[in-house]
Amino acid sequence: VQLQLAEIFSDTLHIDGVGANDSLIALGGDSLRAMRILARIRQQWGVALPFDKLLAAPTVAAIAAMVEERLA
Repeated sequence: VQLQLAEIFSDTLHIDGVGANDSLIALGGDSLRAMRILARIRQQWGVALPFDKLLAAPTVAAIAAMVEERLA
C-alpha cells in the first residue's frame, strides 16, 4: 500500500522519489491535491478517508496505515 500510495503522491504532485515519511504538506500539496489523492485512494482500494484525517496524518506511511486498517 505504501509503494502504491507513494506513486499516487508522485503522480498528483508531479514529484519523483516520494518516500514513506514524506508529508503531503511538506511536498507542497494543497487542499485540491489532497482531494485528488483521496479520490485516487477511493478508486484504488475502495476506501473513503475523511479529509481531516489526511491533514492530521499527512505522510505516506500514516495514510497507508489508515487504508490498511480499513481494509482489514
